[in-house]
Amino acid sequence: MNKQLNELVQHGFVDKISFDSKIPKIEYMLTDLGTSLLPLIISLEQWGENNRAVLESAIEDKTERTANTPA
Repeated sequence: MNKQLNELVQHGFVDKISFDSKIPKIEYMLTDLGTSLLPLIISLEQWGENNRAVLESAIEDKTERTANTPA
C-alpha cells in the first residue's frame, strides 16, 4: 500500500504531509488533480452497482466451469 501511496504522491494526485513529533504522523490529502477524478470514480462506482448482478453471475459461471473441469 505504501508503494501505491508514494506513486500517487509522485504523480501529483495526493499530497503527503509529515509531522515531526514523538509519534511520527503522516497525512495524505487529495490535490486538485486528484479531486478532479472524483466524478469519474463516482461514475465507475455507479456502473459497478448497476451491473453488479451481471458481474457476479459471470464470476459464478467461471467458478463453476473451473470446478467442473477435470484435473
